[in-house]
Amino acid sequence: MSMNELLGQYVEYTVTFINEEEVGKKKGAKTNYKVITVDPFNVTEEDALQLRQLFKEGKNYMITSYAAPECD
Repeated sequence: MSMNELLGQYVEYTVTFINEEEVGKKKGAKTNYKVITVDPFNVTEEDALQLRQLFKEGKNYMITSYAAPECD
């Protein structure tokens, strides 16, 4: 949950970054995944640092999602 969701405030957009990295070069290498979700309109310094670390190795993917407002 984002801080806005915890506070009961409406959240429109989220961006999720997924890093896929193979560990070990031998047969049967393991794939590790790291996932970070941020509010694109409120990126903190901690978020930025995590993203810089995420982009160092492996393949990176980004998912942008929009949450429609609730109906009355």
